[in-house]
Amino acid sequence: MKIYKAYKFRLYPNKIQQELINKTLGSTRFIYNTMLYEKEKLYKENKMTKQKFDCIKELPLLKQTYPWLMEVDSMALSTTIFDLGNAFKNFHRTKNYPKYKDKYSKNSYRTNYIKNIYKNKVYENIKLDIINKTITLPKLKNMKIRGYRKTKEIKGRIINATISKEINRYYVSVLYEEDLEEKNIIPKTIVGIDLGVKDLVITSFGEKYENKK
Repeated sequence: MKIYKAYKFRLYPNKIQQELINKTLGSTRFIYNTMLYEKEKLYKENKMTKQKFDCIKELPLLKQTYPWLMEVDSMALSTTIFDLGNAFKNFHRTKNYPKYKDKYSKNSYRTNYIKNIYKNKVYENIKLDIINKTITLPKLKNMKIRGYRKTKEIKGRIINATISKEINRYYVSVLYEEDLEEKNIIPKTIVGIDLGVKDLVITSFGEKYENKK
């Protein structure tokens, strides 16, 4: 059986990496707010809904208009659009309409794991080294982490990584897909149960449990 488990680490970026994280946080917030505005405008004027894949197609044009968007992780921008789509799905269920984000909102962005093989070389955009306490992330490259001191190995497949900022501290949460071993339980005894009116339960061993009504 597959389960999903997240491992959160304290992140120690240098000054250049901090600037890039802050820029990515601002860029994802900009994309979220821009797409939310466009969706509202389209519905107000034409009673039409803009789907998330339509928003994804607009990203190249936005990057041309705002070149600083090309400096950050492109996957983070895409996942922000999917987050907005999920926010509207939740709105239909919970009636909580998506809100515009400001710099005081939750500061985090998510990037998905990508693995490619080219000329027999394996490329991974997210790599976690639990032994040496380092992590490699898109655009940010290698950084020191702290956490899970007694953990020597994490078995499973990386799904994504979420980078967050809390006051002046940085964190990364890595989501893994892991195999959960299902143990076969061999019963030592088997009991039959009969439900009644006078006696609530009568077992095959002759035990009776009174119906206290």
